[in-house]
Amino acid sequence: IHKTDCLNGFTALHFAAVNGHPRCIRLLLADYIPSVAGTWDVIKTNSSTDASNVALEE
Repeated sequence: IHKTDCLNGFTALHFAAVNGHPRCIRLLLADYIPSVAGTWDVIKTNSSTDASNVALEE
């Protein structure tokens, strides 16, 4: 998403939006933005790990 065209500085997301390709936009954003369910699992795991680390430090 962050790589730009050397001629005008557009990204793949810019090209997809300007040329009206919603499926391409969805594919680009699906790789860039994590799903809510997957993100929740990571946050949940990290918070339980942090809680156990705090308990060990006390």
